[in-house]
Amino acid sequence: MMRGFCRSKWHKNFKMKRNPRKVKWTKAYIGGCMEKDVTWDSTFEFERKRNRPERYDRNFAEEPLKAIKKIDKDTADAWKESKGARRGSEGGSFPHPSKDQSQGGTNQKQSKISPMEE
Repeated sequence: MMRGFCRSKWHKNFKMKRNPRKVKWTKAYIGGCMEKDVTWDSTFEFERKRNRPERYDRNFAEEPLKAIKKIDKDTADAWKESKGARRGSEGGSFPHPSKDQSQGGTNQKQSKISPMEE
């Protein structure tokens, strides 16, 4: 006798010799539970696979986006504060060469040249 299967999922499990009484999604499993005087529990509802998409709600979809923006802002602020703290530990901002020092460097090179080489 050839069995007719509704879905390929059934056929695959049949070929693997799976016991339908031990596979949770089969009616044989649920029927077996009923025979043992187990009442219908809410956990069966949680275990059931749901492939239906939820109805679109703008407010519900907007909340995670707001949270992401807030987290990005907080991390950017924390990063800026940590940069400032590092600079502060080194004695304020990075030292910039003054005009005298930068010009002094060129004058030192000129002073090293002896008048005879000119």
